[in-house]
Amino acid sequence: MAGALFLALLLQAFAGDVEFPGIEIQTYTIDDAATSSLREAMRAARLHTADGGRAVVRTDWRYDWRWARSRDGACVAESARTEAKVVMTVPVISLTTSFDDRELERFATFVDGLMDYERGRLALIDQGRERSDSAMRGASNCAEMEAAARAVHLDTVRRIAEYETQNTAARDRLVF
Repeated sequence: MAGALFLALLLQAFAGDVEFPGIEIQTYTIDDAATSSLREAMRAARLHTADGGRAVVRTDWRYDWRWARSRDGACVAESARTEAKVVMTVPVISLTTSFDDRELERFATFVDGLMDYERGRLALIDQGRERSDSAMRGASNCAEMEAAARAVHLDTVRRIAEYETQNTAARDRLVF
């Protein structure tokens, strides 16, 4: 029970540690209803991903672009700003489980490693937000602003895919 409380506090600390405007942390519960093994319970509770896979942690994100318009309806490039909306879904262990403290400590270490990996993804999303603002502010009309924003979004998706490819081995070493 102490280990489960520790894990819940670890995830709360992560949520408070993330300095990212617009992030929402959601949780899903891992319990021992179907199995006494934390590894099997975690495997059964994994999240579905957009590509049909399964994951322990999932980060969904999107950009919302905003800008003012002048009285004649033209876009005011200097007012352009990008908001990143991020939803990170992470596991928590039910406080009523009977998993032993050693398993819970291993799981806490595993989740901590995953959170480091997700911080890298969040950094790329935030860099894309900043690049989007800059690109839109350099545009001369609405169509150019929209094209610039879309181009930065696509480039951010590419950079995240590259990050995932480059860090797959490190992430996969976080086997629980």
